[in-house]
Amino acid sequence: MSDVFRQGLELSVIGFAVVFGVLSVMAVVVSLLKRLDDRWQAAEAEQKAAALTREPTIDDTTLALISAAVFVALQGRGQVTKIRRLRPTDRKGGAWALQGRLSIQGSHVVPRATDRQNHS
Repeated sequence: MSDVFRQGLELSVIGFAVVFGVLSVMAVVVSLLKRLDDRWQAAEAEQKAAALTREPTIDDTTLALISAAVFVALQGRGQVTKIRRLRPTDRKGGAWALQGRLSIQGSHVVPRATDRQNHS
C-alpha cells in the first residue's frame, strides 16, 4: 500500500476510536445521571407522601395575619373558624382554575347593613 493511503487509514481508525470512546463515556455519564435522578425523584416522592400524611400546622403569626385580613376584607363581620389550603398539594390543578376560584371568592364582599339601607 502506498504511504498516503496507510496514513489516511490510520487516521480514520484513530478518529473512529476516539469518537466511539467519547460516545461510550457520554453514554455511561448519562446512565449514571439517570440513576441519580431516579433516586432523587424517589426521595422527593417519599418526602411529599410524608408531608401529605402529616397534619398541617400553622403558626400564631400567620393565623393572626389571616384573621386581620379577613377582618379588613369583611369589614369586621367575619370570624376565622377554619383554615385550609385552597389548592391541595397532592392534586395538580391549573392556574386558570385557581385564579377563577380566587376571583369568585373575592367577589363575595357583603356590604354593611348601613350601606344596604343607604342604597335602598
